[in-house]
Amino acid sequence: MTDFEHDEMVARSRVPRWGFLISTAFAAITTPVFIGTKAGGLLGFHSSSTLGACVGVGLGVFTLLKAFPRFWVVVPQTTAFVTTNQFAPSGSNPNIPYGPGGHPSFPWEMRQESGNISIDVMTVSVREEVPTKGSKMVADVMMQFKFDLREIVRVVGIDVTTIEQGLVAEINEWLSNELAQMVGEEIRLNIIPIRKKLEEEFMRTRAADLLVKYAVRVVSFQVASIDFPPKVQEARDTLDELKSLNESLHILLGYESTKALVAAIAKGDVKAVDVARAREDFLASSGNVVKEVRRIDATGLENASPGAGIAGGLLGADKGSSK
Repeated sequence: MTDFEHDEMVARSRVPRWGFLISTAFAAITTPVFIGTKAGGLLGFHSSSTLGACVGVGLGVFTLLKAFPRFWVVVPQTTAFVTTNQFAPSGSNPNIPYGPGGHPSFPWEMRQESGNISIDVMTVSVREEVPTKGSKMVADVMMQFKFDLREIVRVVGIDVTTIEQGLVAEINEWLSNELAQMVGEEIRLNIIPIRKKLEEEFMRTRAADLLVKYAVRVVSFQVASIDFPPKVQEARDTLDELKSLNESLHILLGYESTKALVAAIAKGDVKAVDVARAREDFLASSGNVVKEVRRIDATGLENASPGAGIAGGLLGADKGSSK
């Protein structure tokens, strides 16, 4: 939700503009009526003055309707409009702001397409690698902001992209400082608190500073994810899968527990080749391919210690074993 934007939020002298519009409209009607009445009277026939007055009214209304757009500004919703006062005193700000709605203006105010400025909510997305206490993390953050109508004259002539780049830099700076003392798993488990801290920082603590720098107010923050880079996550997934394999190997070989499997290996009931085959079946069923695991010859390990036998089975696949 955002605050309702209205024209009273901007600083502009309104009374002189209303006065100028009303006096101009009065003059536009009465002057041709007066002239028409006098001219009609000179014709000398009955009701000539009335006819002249009617003609004058018509001319006055026509002139007023043609000139009215120069005396009136119509601004759509979620938009601000800034004109340029061509007669502004030297050294003063010539930009005149208008909020949504219809408003009287001076006819000498110059109007350009660049004066139309959206005050609707805009979105900037940030996807950056940020340093942490361990490996780098990829932060996917979305911020919504809007121009503050009260500061709209400072936005004239500024590309929105420039402002977005400044906001992205500030977000990256905060994320780097905040996450530098946290480890990856801690960050992943605290995304909601991190989002709340971001909101507190940019919607309250830095609110005045952002208004001065960029003439914007931050509306909301969303932290889609803060995760490991793809290569790091792939390595972690592989390790997790190997760990799962180690924990479930006895099930694949038909034993109730790892202890029972170790006993079977010690007796010679389970060979290293059986362990290796079970490992390959597990990897094939999971769709994972372990390409960087070196072959360790397990020959003779069935007669070695139980721990060595299991290790030989776990690591006994050829390098580049496939699904």
